[in-house]
Amino acid sequence: MSNCVNKGNTNLGDQFINGGMGYGSICMPDSLLDMIIIIIFPPLYVITYQMKQKKMDIGQLILNFVFTSCFYFPGLIHALYIMKKKKFCGSVF
Repeated sequence: MSNCVNKGNTNLGDQFINGGMGYGSICMPDSLLDMIIIIIFPPLYVITYQMKQKKMDIGQLILNFVFTSCFYFPGLIHALYIMKKKKFCGSVF
């Protein structure tokens, strides 16, 4: 999880992103953007994951395109599997 910062002199957007909307703090996980990309278009996450690793495994990419073409959910599950087994902490972005 990201560190939450609660400062008194911030605007509403900063408070939402960094936490602290009144009674408590809101902490968003580092992988939130990854999850949004996986839900919208799973092969895009696989591409960005491969680029982050600096080695392109074209087989994973093609497999995810094929899975996504088969009614979307197999590609979603495959991208979630790739996200679960990644070897680095934090977001792909």
